[in-house]
Amino acid sequence: NKAAAEALAGVTVHGCTDITGFGLIGHACEMATASGVTVELEASAIPVFAGVLPMVTANRSGGLASNRAHFATRALLATPAAEELADLLFDPQTSGGLLVAVPVAAAIGVLTRFLLRQYLASSYYTGKERH
Repeated sequence: NKAAAEALAGVTVHGCTDITGFGLIGHACEMATASGVTVELEASAIPVFAGVLPMVTANRSGGLASNRAHFATRALLATPAAEELADLLFDPQTSGGLLVAVPVAAAIGVLTRFLLRQYLASSYYTGKERH
């Protein structure tokens, strides 16, 4: 995560976590709860590698089911999502992407820094917080 640390240097970071065992939705829920905010994710803005959705359908992990059971009541997607995409967002087998919360005014600059460092080709502004 050296490139991410460099990209975030000098920026106020409200929270940052790697997306692993709780899936994107689980980590977003935990960060929101800890911060006293609601996070709104735009499903259509979340990058998905080609071929991933069929794999989610074919390989349903036990962790996906437990994440969905635990976080589903705390998570509403801002845009309608296909069942496969919703499953992907709960899936614990995402590996190493970061969920970073920064002030809105800093978001575009942070994304630019990530892209300039080639820190994943999938750096996107995918949501917003609501108090």
